[in-house]
Amino acid sequence: MSRNGFTLVEMMVAIFISTLTIFAVVSTYTNGIVLMRRSGRHLRAQQEAIITMNQIGNSVRESTSFDVYNFTPPNTWSSSPNGNFLVVYNPYGTTSAFYYTDNNMYCVPNFSQASFSTNSNIRIAKDIRNDTSFLKSSGSICLNFEIRDNDDTNITLFSSTTWFTPRN
Repeated sequence: MSRNGFTLVEMMVAIFISTLTIFAVVSTYTNGIVLMRRSGRHLRAQQEAIITMNQIGNSVRESTSFDVYNFTPPNTWSSSPNGNFLVVYNPYGTTSAFYYTDNNMYCVPNFSQASFSTNSNIRIAKDIRNDTSFLKSSGSICLNFEIRDNDDTNITLFSSTTWFTPRN
């Protein structure tokens, strides 16, 4: 007698093996996507941190002096050794500033306290932790900040405490 088909047991084994293979491929693919997104967020945070530290570091290194303030929008200032607003006085007659508000770090290339507005500043980092601060101590500035993943897991993507000292 010739046999033209498959038995039920053979069909069930083939379906089971095919299902396991499909689940393994889909699981590997989805894990790869999750890891790619997570590494992309880490890379973005590192790039923003490097840009932020370079801009602040270059300004402070070239400065003649600097001041730290506590700033509350729209225009409340108080001088403090530990605050969220750094004003850097450059030897070229220009003044720049860096400040933190609403989970963002901003750069103000041509700063004037009299005409300061929060509308036209350059955002250099986002998703900054709430306790970010500038600390003025012994002629140096300490930048203490973290970039967090506020969209998904609220984990710290980058954390740094960096000291900057003027060259002169």
